[in-house]
Amino acid sequence: VRVPVTLKTRIGLTKDNFVGDRLVRLSEEHGAAAVIMHGRWASDMHAGPVNLEYLFRSAAAAKKIHVIGNGGVMDRSGALAILNTGCRGVMIGRGAVGNPLIFREIIESKALLADARERVKIFLSLIKENVLFYGEHTGIMRSRKTVGFWLKDFNGASQARVKFLSLNNLKDIEQLLKNL
Repeated sequence: VRVPVTLKTRIGLTKDNFVGDRLVRLSEEHGAAAVIMHGRWASDMHAGPVNLEYLFRSAAAAKKIHVIGNGGVMDRSGALAILNTGCRGVMIGRGAVGNPLIFREIIESKALLADARERVKIFLSLIKENVLFYGEHTGIMRSRKTVGFWLKDFNGASQARVKFLSLNNLKDIEQLLKNL
């Protein structure tokens, strides 16, 4: 193929089983364009702190390719912590769910929080995209798993989340979100 091929992996499967440096070297030797290294053990999933020392050791193992750090980035300080390990970039996952301004916050070096109205507007646009792509039923079902990230930090948010989970069509969801 004529496109960059990358690997996303973790520093190891279980605590005290660090393999990040070896995975970076193997990936580099066999033609990977970059490695995205998650700084937690696979057994930890998304819990606990990112191991910055092992991210540093993973990044240091690369001679020709970039190591992009991942894991636990919820704001600018989390991104800077990863960059300070020697990683050449940051990959953000769950930190962007419900916080679409995180990228500008990191780039512009200032805290930016979407207000509740802006978050609701963005969430509704994502729901509509899900419905368009998956169909109404599946699109709404898929949207339910992230509702807690989007409908928060305003009076009535808890009740709105409960109500959202009971709705089964886009028209009713639009009405609910419009009235928040």
